[in-house]
Amino acid sequence: MKDYAIVFSSFYKAAYARDLLQAQRIWPSMGKIPASMMKSCGYALYLEEPSMEAALEILKRKDVSWKEVLSISNSRG
Repeated sequence: MKDYAIVFSSFYKAAYARDLLQAQRIWPSMGKIPASMMKSCGYALYLEEPSMEAALEILKRKDVSWKEVLSISNSRG
């Protein structure tokens, strides 16, 4: 299973998106994106693959924009 990071330009945008998703029972974790993954700083919501598509649809419906979506390897398979 893959993990994903939805990258936002600021803490406030990421926190707003997190709150919208939690209201729909999607529980992302939030944190600063590592500098090794991006050229600029930013914050990301981290999600597992099963909830990724639904999360992006919710954010699109609410007109919440993000910088990019990154696929992250994990050790769970």
